[in-house]
Parts: sequence; structure tokens; C-alpha cells
Amino acid sequence: MSGTEAAANSTYSFRDHTTGKPTTTYSSAMSSPFDIKTFKFDTPQFDPRFPHVNQTKHCAQNYVDYHKCVAVKGEDFEPCQIFWKTFTSLCPVDWVERWDDQREAGKFPVKIE
Repeated sequence: MSGTEAAANSTYSFRDHTTGKPTTTYSSAMSSPFDIKTFKFDTPQFDPRFPHVNQTKHCAQNYVDYHKCVAVKGEDFEPCQIFWKTFTSLCPVDWVERWDDQREAGKFPVKIE
């Protein structure tokens, strides 16, 4: 097996840093969840309202701004997508799921409509 073939069939395992147990295994021979040729890694732009390292408030504010924008302008309104890209990049998935559940139950602490 050549070096190129070996690299193409590499397997990567990720371990939990506290327990040392394997959590995820990814093989480069497996199909990727995105198209590698067209994938563009994009990070949120600087927001002067949140100049510090801790981006928790930046995450939460963009989640709220996105849902307020969608409520007023609709999901197809292009500027709303900036908020979506920012909160999906900054916010942990668990938080977003919890906030979505709270919004559906009418218990989200911020009035969005």
C-alpha cells in the first residue's frame, strides 16, 4: 500500500479528555457530511458590541436577533441569515435545542414576536 493510499484510508479516533474513552471515530474513506471541494470555513465577523473573548452573550443575542428577524421579515430574508450563521457558529447545539424547546413551550425568557 502506497503512502497516498494509506493516507486516503486513515482512521481518526477522538477521545473524551476526562475519561480517555473513544467518543468518535472518523475514517477518511467514509463519505464526508459535506462536500470537501465546495466547503468554505467561515467564522463570524467582529461585533463591537462583544469585544471580549467570552462570546456567550454574542451567541445568545444573535439567536434572539435571528428569530426576531424571521418573525418580522420571514425566513427567506437574506440579512436574517447573518444572525443564523453567527449563532450556529458560536452557540453549543445543546443550548440551541434547549432554547428551541423553551420557545415552543412559550417559556423562552425573551419576547420574540
